[in-house]
Amino acid sequence: ALRVAADLAPADAAIRSKLEEVAAALPAGDAPAPVPEQPHVLYERAKAHFARGDAEAAEATFTALLSRTRAGAPSGARTLANRAACRLRLGKLAECEDDCTAALELSMRNLRACIGDNALADRMRLKLYVRRAEARRRRADFKGAAEDARAARKAASVDDGVNRHVSEQEREGIERMTHRMAVEAVAHMKKK
Repeated sequence: ALRVAADLAPADAAIRSKLEEVAAALPAGDAPAPVPEQPHVLYERAKAHFARGDAEAAEATFTALLSRTRAGAPSGARTLANRAACRLRLGKLAECEDDCTAALELSMRNLRACIGDNALADRMRLKLYVRRAEARRRRADFKGAAEDARAARKAASVDDGVNRHVSEQEREGIERMTHRMAVEAVAHMKKK
């Protein structure tokens, strides 16, 4: 009965709390299995961890959410993008790059349909390129970083009608990043 009640109102925190209270009062062995958290609850918890500066807890929560996400699911791109931000902050650069690449691959299949909001889809794609460029730069993959910086620049451009959702300030920042990464790539090649 407790399981049925939990399934009827999975997002209601008051009902969940009461069910857990009742389950705790049952004799050992009679208590039902814990009610799994809904994906949106995990997502909000991960975002809260990240906002508080706890990238490690946010990464773990996004990872838990991904374990419940069907492979190739549209929501996976957003979750991967967010976990990539955590991993970049934690200095897990190879993992950040992998998450960005996986999210971009999902997004290229039809990001706008996955997310349902053109502005959000465009901004996420732009952020993925920027994060991957930074991870590659910090790993001394200057050529890859420069390629991603150029892709971010293209994603931010309005010339091809791709993205009208990026502010002029963001475009200027991307221009500076693209230039800096190109200079670093040339300097690195001269050392070789």
